Amino acid sequence: PICSTTCIGTSSSCPLAGRVMNRDARGWRVLPALLVMAGIFFMSHLPGEELPLPPVFGIDKLLHAGAYAVLAWTIFFALHPQGGRPSRRLCLLVVALTVLYGISDEFHQSFVPGRFPSVWDVVADGVGALLAVWLAPVVL
Repeated sequence: PICSTTCIGTSSSCPLAGRVMNRDARGWRVLPALLVMAGIFFMSHLPGEELPLPPVFGIDKLLHAGAYAVLAWTIFFALHPQGGRPSRRLCLLVVALTVLYGISDEFHQSFVPGRFPSVWDVVADGVGALLAVWLAPVVL
C-alpha cells in the first residue's frame, strides 16, 4: 500500500520510512563544501599585499593543495553519503568538480588587485583533489 503523508519518515512499517529523512540529510551534507568554497573565495578575493606568506619555498602551492584537498573531501562527503568503497566514477567526479572550482577561482583572482591566475595553482589544486580522493575512504 501507498503510505500516507503522515507516515513518511516516521513509521517503521512504512516502506518509505527514512527515505525522505535521508534525502533531507543529503542536502545538509553539501553545507561543508559550500563553506569551504566560501572560505577559498574570501581568501582569493584579498589583494595580493594582504596575504603575508612565510618565506618557504613552494608554500603557495602547498596551501593550494591543502585547501583543495579539504574541498575535495567535503565534496566527497556530500556525494557519497552511504560510505564504503567509492566508485571510480565518483572519484573522477569529485576531482573534476574540485579542479573546475579551482579554475573558476583563478579566473576570479584575475580581477583582484595584486593577484594573477596561475596554471600551476590549478595543478596544485588538482594534486590536492587527487590526494583527497585517494585518502577519502580512510579519512571519511
